[in-house]
Amino acid sequence: MYRGNATYATDTMQLNYVILCHNNPQHLARLVSRLNFKDARFYIHVDKKADIGLFQIAELQNERVKFIPDSSRVHICWGHISMVEATLLCMEMVLKDNRSGYVALLSGQDYPIKTPQHINEFFEHDNEQVHISKFKLPSPRWPGNGMKRVEKHSVFLPSIRGAVITFDHLLSREFREELARFRKAYGTKSALMLMVACLGQIPQILFKKEKYKGLKDYYGGDQWWAMPVSTVRFMFDFLQSNPGFYTHFKTVLVPDEIFFQTLLLNYYPFPEKIKESLTFVDWSGPQPPKVLDISSRNSLKSSNQLFARKMAPEVSKELLDLIDREAL
Repeated sequence: MYRGNATYATDTMQLNYVILCHNNPQHLARLVSRLNFKDARFYIHVDKKADIGLFQIAELQNERVKFIPDSSRVHICWGHISMVEATLLCMEMVLKDNRSGYVALLSGQDYPIKTPQHINEFFEHDNEQVHISKFKLPSPRWPGNGMKRVEKHSVFLPSIRGAVITFDHLLSREFREELARFRKAYGTKSALMLMVACLGQIPQILFKKEKYKGLKDYYGGDQWWAMPVSTVRFMFDFLQSNPGFYTHFKTVLVPDEIFFQTLLLNYYPFPEKIKESLTFVDWSGPQPPKVLDISSRNSLKSSNQLFARKMAPEVSKELLDLIDREAL
């Protein structure tokens, strides 16, 4: 059970990196190598759609790196609860290893912009704070103020990216209209498969979506965070005692940007500990988030954050080499 906040002496600080990835194993190896400092550990989930064999490279084969077993890997679908599921699998592995210190959630397209020594010292003196991007919904930051994501049901066809319908409830006119639109876009066979997916969400989608019990407000933000292991333990204890919370989010649209924020800002007993994210993301440009390159150098240099995304080896190589040489 949750045991509250703990204080860690400098020489016992443990950093635990949860990494979600689906491609670029060489960049993942570079990321792990860069962060491999003192007692760091790495818990990696590779999307079920990816060939796990591509990630069995020498740089990732050591006792500090653990992959979610192939039998437990999740087929990640954009906008679907699967992203949360994969994150929870890695977090659970951290707890099973009886780790302490901090957990940082990264993607396989992230990279540290501070030295490993700086990152370690930062967390040693962080006083058990939770770092997560957050804003209260409704918010103008998201289309339609973001409320459609949480006030309506969304059901997905995981085999097709973006194949989703959003509606009030199963017997609503909106459901019939959404299903007709889906059939026109993806064909009758896909529409039938979507209906099977809808049946799997009964009885939840029979009724208009309501807030989960005791939930005052929804909160959104970027997916990536860093928090004490004690906070991870609190969340697992909460989810074990309140399984309906996870079920509620199964039909939320893009829940990985809402699930953790909403849980923490409604139920965490230390709200004053919740601070801003430590991951730099550039949301400018026609297809955000922007892939960072050498032109991003000054923005990263002026940032107090510890990590940045998103990186692509062919575009970001010069920037990555600069970070390794100089640290920003």
